[in-house]
Amino acid sequence: DVECVITDSGATPTQEVCNNVDDDCDGDVDESKAVDAAGSNNGNYVVDDMIQVGSIWVYTYEASRPDATSGSEGTANHRSCSNADAIPWARVSYLEAEAACAAAGYRLCTKTEWQGACEGSDGTPRTYPYIDGSTYTDYAPLVCNGNDFDYDCTGLDDDDVIATGGVYSDCATGPSDCVSYDGLFDLSGNLMEWTATLAQGETTVYHVRGGSFLTHEWGLTCQADFITLDQEFRYDDLGFRCCSDTD
Repeated sequence: DVECVITDSGATPTQEVCNNVDDDCDGDVDESKAVDAAGSNNGNYVVDDMIQVGSIWVYTYEASRPDATSGSEGTANHRSCSNADAIPWARVSYLEAEAACAAAGYRLCTKTEWQGACEGSDGTPRTYPYIDGSTYTDYAPLVCNGNDFDYDCTGLDDDDVIATGGVYSDCATGPSDCVSYDGLFDLSGNLMEWTATLAQGETTVYHVRGGSFLTHEWGLTCQADFITLDQEFRYDDLGFRCCSDTD
């Protein structure tokens, strides 16, 4: 169980953030805005890091567990978070991802919403989400964490998940540059992301977008839409992010 231990340092209750700690010492951990609407935490709730893209709000970062750090995925699973420099939540089924978003007061993005977030809200055609360069159509293998990206720089090419939106000392610019026009991180590579859109004619199979650290160039575009998975599947390179109709 997580306790409030402010007397250890003589501190006072603080704003609730998504960190698996009872920051405001009200007996609840990582409360969502939805919880506050029910009147149970006196206006102190997590203000999740989200960005408005068109008419919806989208997690700035790939979803992570509340106790995730730059070096650990963590184990807490009571809700999802949108935190910078955290190892994102992988090996998660569709139903688990859906529940984690709901617990935070949100939902999974549809595949159309996800693609719109990747391409950007200004109407400029983009094959890849990053804003480096002038055309937005050329593949940049050292910007996002796809199969061609090497985050370690020592020995053979390393293919593994890294902290979403983090800052790295790596072989080139690094995935901190993997940011969309609207400021969303890691929409290409790192982890594939569940969407809420069912595959045509299916009832338990959903579209997955974005590619992962194992994905080659052709699967890392904003438009790549050839992967569908059963809702029970879990992979080391499969995660999610959440969307909302309001802030």
